[in-house]
Amino acid sequence: MLRAKAVVAIYDFENRRQLFGAVDSRARFAVLVLSRRQIEQFDVAFWLQSTEELQDPQRTQRLSMDALSLLDHECLAIPQFRDPKDLRILLAALAAHVRFAAKEEFAHTMRLMFSSSDAAFSVMEFGEVADDRAKTVRDGKEPEWLPVYEGKMVGLFDHRKADIVINLKNQTRPAQDRELLDDEKRDPDRFARPQFWIRSSAVRNRRFGERSGQKDWELVFCDVTSASNERTSIPCIVPLSGLNRSLPAITCRRLARKPHQKCWQRFPVWPLITLPDSGSPRII
Repeated sequence: MLRAKAVVAIYDFENRRQLFGAVDSRARFAVLVLSRRQIEQFDVAFWLQSTEELQDPQRTQRLSMDALSLLDHECLAIPQFRDPKDLRILLAALAAHVRFAAKEEFAHTMRLMFSSSDAAFSVMEFGEVADDRAKTVRDGKEPEWLPVYEGKMVGLFDHRKADIVINLKNQTRPAQDRELLDDEKRDPDRFARPQFWIRSSAVRNRRFGERSGQKDWELVFCDVTSASNERTSIPCIVPLSGLNRSLPAITCRRLARKPHQKCWQRFPVWPLITLPDSGSPRII
């Protein structure tokens, strides 16, 4: 619809003022206005709480396809903003400087290894065997089962930020993270303990590094946040493991056949914007 220039307006609302009384106040919905004739520019607004706010010129922003292509040429995703000034600043910065991902030395590919609906994502729950796995790897042996890493297990430059523990009293989200203590991290064999384990053969068939000659470590970033958060991305290098959808792997295209650590050195700080489809972070 965007490429066909059929979009007249996109208005994003949150239900804080109970526009829909029977719906949770945190729910969000959007109004999409379309036209049969081509529209060169369209209006956008995010985080609206009432229709009256549409009358405020400070709450909406007009966008063209050229501007949208500058933001995200492939997906045409629009960053969420509360103040149109934020979007204008971003557009001005991108117009004045080359996009981070457009530089050859920073060219990269992001890929999900597994999703929960993936037929190859056949997992098991075991006891606390992470430390035994570490000893097996140290002895040069290939473990039959590998941990499934997820976003909440890692931190900024920290591949063992938290264990996953099961709280049966929490029926909505029983799998919770528990941060490792400094005393626990003094043990080099102490890995983060996951909820699930997956066969190493499945990981070998899916991981990027297997086809690019990289060692058994993967460059990833935590794809878990809220659209209301403002932060940089959380990159990390994790050991050989399965990766779920909250922990995408990244491979530098130019250095695909060189050690992963060299690619890592090219990403000292990663910028981040939040996209409207899921509120997930994306590198620009």
